[in-house]
Amino acid sequence: MNILEKGEDYRNLKKSYVIYICTFDQYGKGVSDAFTQDLEEAVQSVRQNEKWRLDYMTLQQEYRERYEEGKLEGRLEGKIEILYTGFHMTPSQIADKLSLPESEVLRILAELQE
Repeated sequence: MNILEKGEDYRNLKKSYVIYICTFDQYGKGVSDAFTQDLEEAVQSVRQNEKWRLDYMTLQQEYRERYEEGKLEGRLEGKIEILYTGFHMTPSQIADKLSLPESEVLRILAELQE
């Protein structure tokens, strides 16, 4: 189910909850019953489903790549902000120094000022 449209900001997500279902008696209360046995069977079924595992690993790889892209973008924003506010360089000078198109520097500066 798509909760967000492609390219939409994650800040637009509605509040959600994550429920962890343990396949063991976490608190030693003897909670095993037909429902927990059904859950255990469902978990085992998913673990054995190769397509699901491949989809999951692909998703994890995409998350990792986006995380790394975000770190790089954050570092670039930091450099631009320091050069602009700390060293009072113009966007053109910053673009030359960082080997970026001036339009990219201007875009980042505009985002920083929002």
